[in-house]
Amino acid sequence: MKQPVYNLEGEETEKIDLAPVIFDMPFDQELVFRTAIALASNKRRPIAHTKTRGEVRGGGKKPWSQKGTGNARAGSIRSPIFKGGGVTFGPRNKVNFQKKINKKERRKVFLEVLSGKLRDGELRIIKDFKLEKPNTKKMAVLFKKIGGEDKSGLVVTLKKNEILGKSLRNLKKIDFLQAANISALDLLNHKFFYLDKEALGYYEKKYASVKLKKDKQLKKDKQ
Repeated sequence: MKQPVYNLEGEETEKIDLAPVIFDMPFDQELVFRTAIALASNKRRPIAHTKTRGEVRGGGKKPWSQKGTGNARAGSIRSPIFKGGGVTFGPRNKVNFQKKINKKERRKVFLEVLSGKLRDGELRIIKDFKLEKPNTKKMAVLFKKIGGEDKSGLVVTLKKNEILGKSLRNLKKIDFLQAANISALDLLNHKFFYLDKEALGYYEKKYASVKLKKDKQLKKDKQ
């Protein structure tokens, strides 16, 4: 599995072999969909919040007499039927949207989506993203040369890179994250995946070691 490596000028410098354990995973659409929904739900934070009649300030005095006025009886002006009163069945910020995802499923889906990026021709490997100073124009030209112009993209590096972050912040469709912080949902939300060579080595080392441990365990169980 050969994949070209580009420099910041958009020139191909070499071709490297990609680990099949990471980039040759079959795509399980049902599992990917279920995991993506769970990841999106876990990122959701309830903001909308309405007060009930017991939380609205005021309304301690009975607005009018129980009988003799001709009006319907009322105990508080903070009742939901009055303007300025509480809200019935309104949104509350105590809602829990969390969904459980198995660790093995999360890992498997990440590798499946990563493999899908390679099969669809949406993976680009960059030798490194070292810049002497912020240069938005240079990065825009790079994405245009290697594909991905006017498309959403995710740039991933192993280490924090403030200069690169400043170079990308004015490119509206490009996001920048560190390798340890991305999930399958981040990959699904972007068309192209720009990965630096150092981060690629991090993923290969991380997931190849998991595969090795799994094989050893299977061999042990058979014995």
